Amino acid sequence: MNLSENQIDLIRETINIGVGRSAAILNKMINKHIKLQVPYVAFAELEKIKELFSPTPDEELSSVNLNFKGSLVGAAK
Repeated sequence: MNLSENQIDLIRETINIGVGRSAAILNKMINKHIKLQVPYVAFAELEKIKELFSPTPDEELSSVNLNFKGSLVGAAK
């Protein structure tokens, strides 16, 4: 998938807004500061994910699948 830098920035900011809202709620629940970082955004075939994020082939990798719909529809995996 070929996206422009502006499209990637839009996706990154959309994720940032959702994570920021979640962090604010969690902050209230546990009364602790939640530290956030700007998310890294990459697009790859599912089969390629492990080789992109695991330094060694035998290392375990876990992930979270976040579906969203509203102004934008998609999934963050």
